[in-house]
Amino acid sequence: MIRQVRNLLAGCLLVTTGLSGLVMAAAPVIQDYPNAEQKSLSSQEKHNYPVITSPLKKVNGRIMADQEVWQDGHLDRRWLQIPAGHDSFAAFEFYERQLYKQDIKVLFQCDRYTCGESTYWANHVFGIAALGGYDRSQSLLVAESGVGAHRRVYVLYAVQRGNRRVQVLLDQFQPQVTSPGQGSENGLSTDYVLAMIDSNGFYDISGWPEMKLDFKNSTGFRLLVDVLKRRSHQTWLLAVQPSSAFTARQDLQQQLKQGQVWGKAILDELKQKDIVIDKLQLLQTGPVLTVEKGNDTPVIRLISLDAD
Repeated sequence: MIRQVRNLLAGCLLVTTGLSGLVMAAAPVIQDYPNAEQKSLSSQEKHNYPVITSPLKKVNGRIMADQEVWQDGHLDRRWLQIPAGHDSFAAFEFYERQLYKQDIKVLFQCDRYTCGESTYWANHVFGIAALGGYDRSQSLLVAESGVGAHRRVYVLYAVQRGNRRVQVLLDQFQPQVTSPGQGSENGLSTDYVLAMIDSNGFYDISGWPEMKLDFKNSTGFRLLVDVLKRRSHQTWLLAVQPSSAFTARQDLQQQLKQGQVWGKAILDELKQKDIVIDKLQLLQTGPVLTVEKGNDTPVIRLISLDAD
């Protein structure tokens, strides 16, 4: 368990109630591979879009993943065929480089045989049989960027088929954001946050005032309370990061001191909300958590100590 916690601290990853009322954020512009042939281009509202963050496998005749979340939202999908003479890994890297410019957090990445069979992804996840190819040629990236109405999930897949033609699929999925009062905070549903904790073992909760103790009405605190009440039986580690920016040792020492004061105030307020704080452990991290680039605001990493 100690090793798991260390890994989570050191190696971090990186909307209305009806789909008809989904608030759309402009999709980032991703350039296509030179001279690629567009096989399909679509933009549609999508029910039960699968966000798979582990390899696929067949168990008792059923295709499944250990870590998966199914969400409603808006899907922009691009399917392309790469010109002859270019391999699947070069095509994958072309799009991967562009995605990293979007300050993504990697949720899952695999290649070759570590992904599971290519036909599983093609038929059971993407629903496009023509994306089935050589397992040894496939690459997959699942990532996310932004929060709330600006949150976006990216799924990039490249593979070489038996006819030696390379296929690339790029999904840009904007999850539905639940309306206030419907189990959501900061544009995130509590169900989604719990699903990500179940999948990854932790979640970074933002939406806190900058080092102010009047956080009781902040979106971050309300989301934290909701999650802890829903999972009152679990044991948690709260890794407190006052800010991700520091310029000198004095700043670091100050942040650790501020984090101690801030963390104690949060525990005291959680007790007032009837949260069993005996199941909570507090850790002041300083600016060590990897969060979204450019985000210097406070973050609490909620880590489940009951994870396998």
